[in-house]
Amino acid sequence: MHPLILAALQLPADTEWPPDAAALLGVPPGASAAEVEAAVIERSAALRQYQLVYPQEVTEALNRLAAAYGAHAAPPAPTPPPLPQVVPAPDLFEVVEDEPSVVRPMASVSPARPISPRRRLYRDLVRARALLRHWDAAGELLAHADLAAMTRVEWIRVVAALRQLEAALPEEGPGGAVVALARGRPGLVTLSELSFARRELLRDDWREGRAVLFDRLQESRRAVARPRWRAGRVAPRRRATTTQVSAAIVAFIIVARWYWSG
Repeated sequence: MHPLILAALQLPADTEWPPDAAALLGVPPGASAAEVEAAVIERSAALRQYQLVYPQEVTEALNRLAAAYGAHAAPPAPTPPPLPQVVPAPDLFEVVEDEPSVVRPMASVSPARPISPRRRLYRDLVRARALLRHWDAAGELLAHADLAAMTRVEWIRVVAALRQLEAALPEEGPGGAVVALARGRPGLVTLSELSFARRELLRDDWREGRAVLFDRLQESRRAVARPRWRAGRVAPRRRATTTQVSAAIVAFIIVARWYWSG
């Protein structure tokens, strides 16, 4: 590894690459989460000043730094509590044969009420908004090829958003690479160890998938805003014409009665 990269990580020039997680983070054992996060942010900022000159080396160093942070921040698996021992209850009563049970017919269950077309349109609109919101949340990581320093809350928000995108789009079209990644249910370490080429592919695919989801949301909005007249309901223009005809008939009857009465 280049000496400038090692110096940005505050490592000696003769350090063997790759170093262990403790050496990358540079924090003593038992350090708090705030201290670890501050060390990661400091080293990431020092590495990015060499990203244009040494892009591959800086990308690899950022990936390993993120993996070390994810491994340090991952909480240990909780120990399951011991199962209680089941003590059989003593036989306090005499077993008596039951009387033959009477089979009663089940009450008829009314079929589910069909969803109206208007309600189905609103349901599609709500789903399109939710998918686009989760897609943008995952874009905190996937919208950029460069691996930025993120807090633990941001990492968890990205993982939670990917859980909601497993069936957002088909894998064969735009956004399919992001959906395939979401169906694999990746964790913090897996996401932090993505290669630069893979992140570039996910960035372009994320942008194409967002365009598809945005068009789907716009189509749902237009469908909801489109006026729909119910059967037997007269349109405003036709209603106005009917009113005018009725007024003309009434006026004709009044004139005719006045004429014949005179």
